[in-house]
Amino acid sequence: MLLRSNAVDCKLLVEVFGGVYALPAKQRPKRIMDLGANIGLSALYFHRQFPEASIACIEPAPKNFSMLTRMVSLNALPATLFDCAIGPSAGSTALYDTADPSCCTLLPNGESSDNQITVQLKTIPEIMEVLHWDRIDLLKIDIEGYERVVLRDNADWLSRISCIVGEIHAGYDFAQLREDLGRYGFEITERRAINEYGQGNFVAMSRVNS
Repeated sequence: MLLRSNAVDCKLLVEVFGGVYALPAKQRPKRIMDLGANIGLSALYFHRQFPEASIACIEPAPKNFSMLTRMVSLNALPATLFDCAIGPSAGSTALYDTADPSCCTLLPNGESSDNQITVQLKTIPEIMEVLHWDRIDLLKIDIEGYERVVLRDNADWLSRISCIVGEIHAGYDFAQLREDLGRYGFEITERRAINEYGQGNFVAMSRVNS
């Protein structure tokens, strides 16, 4: 396992292996897509829980992606890596870099232009086509607020998802999440209420595809 010499990676390690992305009983996903894969701790966790699953890791921040590549190689994870961000349409966009490597975001956050880089933007269906996946058993999402765009705009691909685990952020509450996912047949369970940092955790199960 690889960790950088900062408090952030250690905190992520505790959260991930403490079960923040644990699935309901009897779930045995074969195809896992990890949006906001960071340095690969969640991919490593999923592999240890579901060793037969194939994993797709999406991470746009270069400083995280280089660590993700090393983590996957070191642990021989069955993962395909995509150095891009996910959005409602393909193209390119600004990624706002931050001192905290877990908080890089596509949402304008007051950072100066010196803290912006241009990254490739792909859609979920594009990634699925590359992987030759017709559906996703588990979608993990932690993309620093951009989930309100990904889960709302041009999101008919949600009908091909069985389970979602992840985090929501300030500006997008559980009522909005229920509205957006409810139209695709998901039931939402709050795992952690939105805290003082504007973060909350949830699991969503499809009533149709579970």
